Amino acid sequence: MNENIKYAVLQPLTGGMYCGAENAIGHPAEFIISYPGFDAPKYNKEGKLIDAGNEYNLIKYLEKHNRMVPYYQFDRKPFQSDMDSEVRLLKDGAETVPPDYSNIDLVVAVPVCSGLSSATRGASNETLDARNSNMVFLANYALGTIKPKVYIFENAPRLSSAGGAHVRSKLEEIANRFNYSVVYYKTDTQWHHNCQKRPRTFVYFFKNDSNHPGIPQLGYEHDHISVKELLDTIPKRDDDPMNVTLPMSYCNTSMIEYVKKTYGEDWRKNTKSSTLLCDLIVDHKLDDWANFIQNDKDNDEKLRNGMIKGIEHMKRKMAMGKGFYTVSPTYMRNDTMPAAMFKTIPACFHYEEDRLYTMREWLTAMGMPFDFDMYGDVTRYFAKIGQNVPARTAQFIVSEAVRVINNWDSVDRITDYSPVLVDNIKQVTKAID
Repeated sequence: MNENIKYAVLQPLTGGMYCGAENAIGHPAEFIISYPGFDAPKYNKEGKLIDAGNEYNLIKYLEKHNRMVPYYQFDRKPFQSDMDSEVRLLKDGAETVPPDYSNIDLVVAVPVCSGLSSATRGASNETLDARNSNMVFLANYALGTIKPKVYIFENAPRLSSAGGAHVRSKLEEIANRFNYSVVYYKTDTQWHHNCQKRPRTFVYFFKNDSNHPGIPQLGYEHDHISVKELLDTIPKRDDDPMNVTLPMSYCNTSMIEYVKKTYGEDWRKNTKSSTLLCDLIVDHKLDDWANFIQNDKDNDEKLRNGMIKGIEHMKRKMAMGKGFYTVSPTYMRNDTMPAAMFKTIPACFHYEEDRLYTMREWLTAMGMPFDFDMYGDVTRYFAKIGQNVPARTAQFIVSEAVRVINNWDSVDRITDYSPVLVDNIKQVTKAID
């Protein structure tokens, strides 16, 4: 346990970054600072909890284990970018004095990464500035107000590519202003005792030290675990509220039934390691699938007619030599799951059973504790799980910072960088162009 390490968390969202930091350091944070509403549950007219803010789930988990830490909120919205104005903090909805920032060694954060998602490719710098203002504000607050030895946050892989250069320049401007050096660590979650493939960028800011110039040399990790190995670790609990799946659409259920009819119950044995069920059907005959649906008298006629119209659309697109968009479920073998994202969670089949993965299985794949629960309607869970940082990846990233802090005077440092991108996928250190 690193009893002497004091750390704080900004905007933890679903909680993977928080859990990873706590696992790496061995004790709870000194405090959390986030935004109003992120911890708020939502109820329907009958008083039933239907949705919970991302951090509500984390707070309930910490309360359950008697590890709750002081929880503060900025008196502003997440994308309010007037950084030079006074920043007041709220506690329990009322203005309060800030927590004790002295001797905070480490700050970790989870800025919103929508500004660097694939949806913003080709966006103007003005658009990127607006969507990434949360990232910039948190960096400014961490370095300029809390002033830790190390600040870390997680974001999209694009941040460490050419498409993120404009945003990096703003981060480096903040680092220079407060006398920090910055390093971009690109990795993939599958290399951190995980079974999901998802590239991410973690950003380290190190406080400059005139007695020890340069940035600390960071290590890498290469520890993959298969889906089967990981999911076999889940304790069997009949009362586990997360042992639920999202309801499957008629599109998905009709696909799986047709694939089983066409290829047999052991259809997985004859497929590639990653297969869209729709591809199996297109490879066979779309007309045959349409007939199968037409004869499926056990299901609603309106649903069946909607599916048949969709098939006719596919046929027209194929006749023109074009592709078509589909939300077809994905089947993957027992080695790797796709990244837990808004689109994949409702459409990823279990590697062995004809069902979607349960919420507990997705949470386990994200490295969350076996008793970490979510609240509200199950159809609201998957978006929050998709916004989570894999806790096992976060644990490694934070453990590297802890190693540096504990060995500040003796850790190996790099003095020739401009700045440095540590690319764990290739396991090399190289300069950004």
